[in-house]
Amino acid sequence: MTSFIDDHRAEYGVEPICEVLPIAPSTYYQRKACEADRSRRSLRAQQDEQLKMEVSRVWDANLSVYGAEKVRKQLKREGFGVARCTVERLMRDLGLEGITRGRRFDARRLAEAMGVPPPPPSARDAPLWHWAGLILDPVDAATKRDPTRRADRVLLPCIPQCAGLRSPSRRR
Repeated sequence: MTSFIDDHRAEYGVEPICEVLPIAPSTYYQRKACEADRSRRSLRAQQDEQLKMEVSRVWDANLSVYGAEKVRKQLKREGFGVARCTVERLMRDLGLEGITRGRRFDARRLAEAMGVPPPPPSARDAPLWHWAGLILDPVDAATKRDPTRRADRVLLPCIPQCAGLRSPSRRR
């Protein structure tokens, strides 16, 4: 909004524009003052600016594989006392993430490849054997709750071959 006000400020003035927009004139002037003098920003914003440089330095120095926890531990070794949640937030802002061991499972992609409807949202991020067990077992708790949904019959022939699993047998 400050850029819009800057663009039209000469024609209309700041206060008339702020009456129309949902911003107070004092907020506009505060933001402009912070742009001119970085020391007027909040303490958190100032610390975040410094920590972002340190987080990206540590992340780059370790082959871009460190996650938030390892970055935090390395910063602690170097004398920066910072919380894990702060490192997570800063890494998210910078677009950095650690490497994941193995392959991530995405049930939606598997369902698309097989040409079947995707699993319910609660099972999407579950490991393959959880999802396969949910769908392969016709007397599962999920199907007991909603007996009209019979996706287990559609996926029964394809999942074991795709996943390399045996069909689970139910013992009574």
